[in-house]
Amino acid sequence: MIEVRSATAAAPGRPENEDAVFQVGNLVGVLDGVTQADGVDSGCIHGAAWYVRRLARRLAEQHSADPAKPLKEILAEAISAVRDDHPDCDLTAPTTPAATVCLVRVDAGRFDYLVLCDVTLVLEVEGEVQAITDDRFEQIITRLRRAPADSDDAFAANRGYTPGKWDFTNRDGGYWIAAAEPAAAAHAITGSLPAHGDGSPSRIALLTDGAACAVDSLGILTWPALLKVLSDEGPSELIRQVREAERRRNAAGRVVGKPHDDATAAVLVITEEP
Repeated sequence: MIEVRSATAAAPGRPENEDAVFQVGNLVGVLDGVTQADGVDSGCIHGAAWYVRRLARRLAEQHSADPAKPLKEILAEAISAVRDDHPDCDLTAPTTPAATVCLVRVDAGRFDYLVLCDVTLVLEVEGEVQAITDDRFEQIITRLRRAPADSDDAFAANRGYTPGKWDFTNRDGGYWIAAAEPAAAAHAITGSLPAHGDGSPSRIALLTDGAACAVDSLGILTWPALLKVLSDEGPSELIRQVREAERRRNAAGRVVGKPHDDATAAVLVITEEP
């Protein structure tokens, strides 16, 4: 038996949640929309929240139409469908609405997964815990922030968003994300695990970076401890702990980038063979 629990919450003070979580049949998905920086024209009348909700809907539709289709194909066709949903917008801009995507599906005796951009998949297999993320975006951000400090004003004007990152969107040598280019799906990280027996997972977590930060930036939990919180106390408790840690960090003046982020977590607890 597989039990799925999930929670999502907008960042404090933010009018809309730009994350999403969904389950349709045997597919679970977590998405994180890219917040638009002030003063940056996206070429689109829609925002990140709209894009995330629409992409989640299209993913569910594509999966329902063919539940056995490879996850990369499902994502590519969903991106294409959303592109067709707003043909009057200029979707050639690298700042067009976009989202990171994490998908998990149990099918034909296996778990398939997909990770695109900086979402995190956490797997517990035979007592060992592994976190999988697509670190190409983080590599670009790290490189840009190490560049000569002549862009401090631009960094401040963008509310902590690193200027120049859009020059690396959906291109070789940069990073790949769900936006207006279906080919980005081909660059997602994918894999499979047996659904039962040796090498099968007992817990799987899907996290946006606003939830994964409990481990990788706030440092309040380890990955095994995060899985324990998710399965024992639930995703809402994980988000509560993140918010509390963010408030402590912000009060201490140690903020780099956004003081809060939308946070979403889903956990699959496998108690018997599927």
